[in-house]
Amino acid sequence: MPRVKTYNIPVRTEPKKREPKKPVQKTIPSAEAKQTVILGGGFGGVRAALDLSKWAPSSKIVLVDRNKFHSYAADYYELSAALFAPKEPLWREEYLELASSVALPFKDIFSGRENLEFIQSEIQDVDFKRKRVLLKEGHLHYDYLVIALGSETNFCGIPHLNERSLEIKTTYDALNIRSALDEAFETSGKNDVVSIVIGGGGFTGCELAGELGVVIKKLAKLYNHPAKNVSVTILEGSVALLGRAGAWLSEKAKRRLEKLGVKVEFESFITDVKKKEVILKDGRVIKFSLLIWTAGVRPNCFLEKLKGLKLYKNNCVIVDLNLQAAGRENVFVIGDLAYFLSENETPLPMTAQVAMEQGHYVARFIASKFIGKSWPEYRPKKGRFIVPLGSKYALADLGFIKISGFLPWLLKRVVGFKYFFSILPFGKALQVWREGIKVSTSND
Repeated sequence: MPRVKTYNIPVRTEPKKREPKKPVQKTIPSAEAKQTVILGGGFGGVRAALDLSKWAPSSKIVLVDRNKFHSYAADYYELSAALFAPKEPLWREEYLELASSVALPFKDIFSGRENLEFIQSEIQDVDFKRKRVLLKEGHLHYDYLVIALGSETNFCGIPHLNERSLEIKTTYDALNIRSALDEAFETSGKNDVVSIVIGGGGFTGCELAGELGVVIKKLAKLYNHPAKNVSVTILEGSVALLGRAGAWLSEKAKRRLEKLGVKVEFESFITDVKKKEVILKDGRVIKFSLLIWTAGVRPNCFLEKLKGLKLYKNNCVIVDLNLQAAGRENVFVIGDLAYFLSENETPLPMTAQVAMEQGHYVARFIASKFIGKSWPEYRPKKGRFIVPLGSKYALADLGFIKISGFLPWLLKRVVGFKYFFSILPFGKALQVWREGIKVSTSND
């Protein structure tokens, strides 16, 4: 597993009241109703749990995740650049308050769902023969298993990249980046260049660069640092931004980022990372104050421990047309872990949209099996893209129309509220949505 890097986020020293530990249930026996166990509380896992809870009310659903909260990763770029006046000290509690717009407690999501249980635990293994999930505290029986553990950062074997860069895969990663921004300004002299380098010009890299293009100049003013001595640079290995999103999105994103002062360097392959220096394949050396790696993802390395799953060369699990793991009946793999070819014989992208779509499908499929009915094969929908690029501006390719400016940004906020409302009570959804708007508008 990649390391968890932390920056100077101080913690208050005053004692806190400790809540009594709840007794751990060592074994959760199977009920008379069929039990579905879902591993992972990301977009796909949560969608599968909520939909199955609704469509199969007599069944038992258990979701296991190592965190207490579900993360809305679509807004990590805003949390990473959240603007507030620097002060001494900014306590850990205040950083975590910022995270309330993306970190959604499972207890709020699953409130009122009597047939749905959440267990916070580390998953150790899966015994496919005995149909058991082995946890740190015991084991769980399953009749149906959904593996939705998501992806992790892939450092692509680049020397020293792991220890000398920051990633943006979790809520804590986003907070670390925000803390590291302050540290970069605090440790730089007035005549020093504060250089933020982003490795990768995909969706995450471009969204983060757009937000930083606006925020970093404001941070420079707060720290009395000359604006001419701050920079944001994207290093992209290919000849276009945003991967397979299309020429229109790529060109519009490039023009928008350059307008914000972001430098975009194409065909820039990182081969090594020295102390505060990136070495490129063509021999160029790029100095950095902060390096953020967004270019690589890979399936959760936990899959490599499981015996009995057929993995493709990128360690994704080969699934059939019902998203069942090849050779494993009633074991489903969804989201970033699933190797499923689209109609044009290309793997589906590792996006939240695909994960939710597959979680929805698997819930329907399992619910149909409960009542002895068949369900059609999974057919992925065509992707739609909304790419926010700083200061209430976004690009949208909706298939039938392509638009840029404020309207797509507003549409993204509406999509966000729709998602929150699909997993939370209205009041909670509105509260989380308002927190996101608050962070976004403060950045602008």
